[in-house]
Amino acid sequence: FACLAVAAAIFYATSQSSFCNRCHEMKDNYQAWQSSAHRTIGCEACHLGPDVPHLVIDKFLALKEVYLHFTDAYEKPINKASQLSERTPSSACTSCHKQPGKVTTDKITFTHKKHLDVGLKCAFCHNRVGHPKLKAHSERISMQFCVDCHQQKKAPIDCDACHPAVSKLKPASHERSTWMKVHGQVKDTSSCSPCHKDKTSFCDGCHGAPVPHPKNWKNNHGQLASTKKDKCLVCHKATQCDTCHRTVNPHQAGWVNTHPASVNANGSTRCNLCHDASFCSNCHRTANPHPAGWISKHPAFVRANGSTRCNMCHDASFCSNCHRSRNPHPARWRSIHEDQVERSGRSSCLGCHRRSFCNNCHARFGED
Repeated sequence: FACLAVAAAIFYATSQSSFCNRCHEMKDNYQAWQSSAHRTIGCEACHLGPDVPHLVIDKFLALKEVYLHFTDAYEKPINKASQLSERTPSSACTSCHKQPGKVTTDKITFTHKKHLDVGLKCAFCHNRVGHPKLKAHSERISMQFCVDCHQQKKAPIDCDACHPAVSKLKPASHERSTWMKVHGQVKDTSSCSPCHKDKTSFCDGCHGAPVPHPKNWKNNHGQLASTKKDKCLVCHKATQCDTCHRTVNPHQAGWVNTHPASVNANGSTRCNLCHDASFCSNCHRTANPHPAGWISKHPAFVRANGSTRCNMCHDASFCSNCHRSRNPHPARWRSIHEDQVERSGRSSCLGCHRRSFCNNCHARFGED
């Protein structure tokens, strides 16, 4: 008899709502329950079985919770996926509430019986009714959850399946004249999908690009921007491109011929936002910007490739200002170059030619 009395006392004490609050991991759930409409209903009414056999089984299974508590191995946050609500029988609800029927408002029509008949429990949808407004948990009473569930279960997802014909479904925000311009400021796009089901065709089809833009878009957007700038301008001002690139984008006609001035003035850092180093070298056939020591190395490049590539960025005076003679040398230079040597000295020649270059030719004629 004494054992039964002790067991009964233990069962009674551990079935009180205040007992749940003894564990620190339950503090948030306990406080949420106290702020709910069910705060006068004890925890055991929903979480324990309706009769003695179920109560004994529940208490035995609860020993696992003691182990998880002392080993700090419990789920964090508690009941994150609302799995406990899915185990709560509908009889725990209907013991207080009348069997729900059809709910009709100006926004929605909902028949509880249809959902109960296919095996859903009350707490499957009303998952946070006992512990509302916990940030780490999501409420299932939402349009998005309903649509997702209907899609998984192959249930109707047409608007008139849940909404009266007279209901005004278009959100007030969509009625504003500025909505098309400001809708990109919406951070959470999950609320868009119930109506705009196919994001690829609806959003991306209008913008001409994946939105929100994926990672690394800053490095990959150049190709799209060069062919469909009008799509960019739906959300972005033209100055946004120019501010980052420090030049007009997409580049204007004739940019191939005029871009050296921009590179000389601003460097190639902004170019590399869209173009890698090979982009320049593939056209110029040399490293651009030129590497350190290029002044002493460029003659070999010019001899091998000619000056056509040089003239893409440099005009003829650029060479002659340094070399003090026309470069590349004009026709008949061999017969007239002596005047240049007399005026400027051999030093101007040695910028490109080795001393042996002169001797190889002049030595044949016995010249110094």
